Amino acid sequence: MRRVGIVGLGDMGMGMARNIINGGFPLTGFDLREARLAELELAGGTRAATCREVGASSDAVFVMVLNGDQVKEVIFGDGGLVEGLSPGATIIVSATIHPSEVKQLVAPLAGKDIHLIDTPVSGGKSGAEDGALTMMAAAKPEVLEENREVLDSVSKVVFHVGEEIGQGQTVKAALQALIGTTFAAVFESLVL
Repeated sequence: MRRVGIVGLGDMGMGMARNIINGGFPLTGFDLREARLAELELAGGTRAATCREVGASSDAVFVMVLNGDQVKEVIFGDGGLVEGLSPGATIIVSATIHPSEVKQLVAPLAGKDIHLIDTPVSGGKSGAEDGALTMMAAAKPEVLEENREVLDSVSKVVFHVGEEIGQGQTVKAALQALIGTTFAAVFESLVL
């Protein structure tokens, strides 16, 4: 049984956390808000005081924060995940960030023998709460399969979109563009 971590317990992250716990995985989490850490404990998870503590307690860690700068801080900042993770562990970037930002993580993590899955999600808060997210995962096939059960605990479907880190974020951007233009067309039709 893989030990799982999560950093970022907002609406999406908290829903994911509950499903990871319900999937039977031991979960350690971190958030800047005390109320979210207390909510995690009530759900059966373990709170951490730093991202480093999450890493030290985990084989795979979801990073579900707001932007690329926060992703970098969580991973490489003072008290970051890399200070606690063991070689062979996996960071799962489920936040939606720019493809170039996730690509910048590859070399420094490879130098520490830490695997990376680039997998932004679609489905919103309800998808996170229901364990029905859609994941667009870019990773080496063996890394994806090693973490398949963990990913399945929060998702309805995991699309393997390629091995090159950044492809997950690119597919998510294409999906957002398609949805945005569809909404615009529907709204224009309603106006007419």
